Amino acid sequence: MVDYSERVWYVDPSLDMAIGPKFSFFVESLWDLSLTLTVFP
Repeated sequence: MVDYSERVWYVDPSLDMAIGPKFSFFVESLWDLSLTLTVFP
């Protein structure tokens, strides 16, 4: 049985530094946009 959480934790540090912040920012922007379109159609 493979423990994915441990594997992700091992791969994460270098990957998260490069991709994490940009991806989370993109998701937040998209979320704000969808909320704006929902409130102001």
